[in-house]
Amino acid sequence: MKITKQQLKEIIKEELSKALSEGEYDIDTGVPAMSPEEIERERMEDELEKNYADPVERERARQKLVDAGKLPARKN
Repeated sequence: MKITKQQLKEIIKEELSKALSEGEYDIDTGVPAMSPEEIERERMEDELEKNYADPVERERARQKLVDAGKLPARKN
């Protein structure tokens, strides 16, 4: 069976993607992959920054989410 260079590249990319997703790195960026929980936490942090210009209000809103168990407490 013959395959084209393009098909071979696609197969390699798919296999590499599978191997990396089983590990800890994003195939496109090489950056460590995030868990669904980390993605959600980052999304919520971004929303807080976008919706609360005042840092004091943003921290109050963040603390409410922490108290509700929706965000983990920050590590100092």
